[in-house]
Amino acid sequence: MLISLLAAPGTAAEPAWETVATGAITVKARPRPDSAVFEVWAEADLDAPVKDIQDTLTTMDRFHRFMPYVRAAKEVSREADGSVYTYTELGLPVVSDRDYVVRVWLDEGVNPDGSGSFRCHWQAAPDKLPARDSLVRVKVNEGRWEVTPKGNGKSHVVYRFAADPGGMLPAWAANYGNRRGVSGTLEAIEKEAQRRQKERAATAQKAEQASAVPSPAR
Repeated sequence: MLISLLAAPGTAAEPAWETVATGAITVKARPRPDSAVFEVWAEADLDAPVKDIQDTLTTMDRFHRFMPYVRAAKEVSREADGSVYTYTELGLPVVSDRDYVVRVWLDEGVNPDGSGSFRCHWQAAPDKLPARDSLVRVKVNEGRWEVTPKGNGKSHVVYRFAADPGGMLPAWAANYGNRRGVSGTLEAIEKEAQRRQKERAATAQKAEQASAVPSPAR
């Protein structure tokens, strides 16, 4: 897992993808050039609107409430080009805890009425913040989210990433964890997006009821 990260679209010269899991969530992997770490591609239809998935993925201060292993997450700074630096700390079982800093670019966002798609990509920025002695700083961390509407309040999600947890963790263990962690990440995002959808619907209903109440006669 790693709350994960992605790589650029493939070319003919790149290794072929191997399907490693099928079902509600399809997971593919392939070797990353000049690295022992694999790229991972996951896609699934989630039962939540694009708007709520976008809000879920861009509200950093809530990540610790629903994302697996996330201990803390925050926005570090916003740049003139609209990109955002973010920081995430992970509390992991068995191995040492990790943290990472990434720079995130919004490539496309939903429209004010909630229609449209959401796309973003990110790259590691390990030197943006000083490393902490108690944590292993992740230096390979790049990825992309692509979320498109499917109709009936559902969305198709494509999640591609390459991440090297670093430290003394063997590459085979990192690759295994990245593949296995994808399903948990997508399921957590779907659940949080559904919570947001219900909350948004309840707020809209209250506003509608309030507007329907006649004003007191003067």
